[in-house]
Amino acid sequence: MMSVNEKNSWQFDERQEGLRGQAFRHGYIAAIIVIIVRMVLASSGIVWAEAFTQELIWLFVLVTVVSCELHLRGAYFGRAMMRKFFMCIWCICTSITLALPIIDLCSGEPAIQNGMLTQNGGMIAIGLLMAANAACALARHLRHPER
Repeated sequence: MMSVNEKNSWQFDERQEGLRGQAFRHGYIAAIIVIIVRMVLASSGIVWAEAFTQELIWLFVLVTVVSCELHLRGAYFGRAMMRKFFMCIWCICTSITLALPIIDLCSGEPAIQNGMLTQNGGMIAIGLLMAANAACALARHLRHPER
């Protein structure tokens, strides 16, 4: 069991610990799939975004896969208060991540240029992945508000 200290423990029960293990196992499988896809794209000479933007998107794909599974299965947080705090902070970060590139798009900056995602396009993709994560947390909260 993971714990911060005795007064403020994460309080995962055995079911949640098992679900967390399964979710992280699925995360490893997703990481292997991402590595294979990256190798295939690189060997084919396909460049779909700047290198740094690609890596950030791949990272957020993996975070989203694991986080969404943890949220939907009720194993992300041991306590409801932590979930509510996370949802507030995550929604603020998601809003900022989506708002800034959209403002740039409105001012004429492109999301795709020369067949590749620009930094704005990459940030929109990351923002959408973050929004998917927030939607999973919200769906879990609406289904089981007391937990």
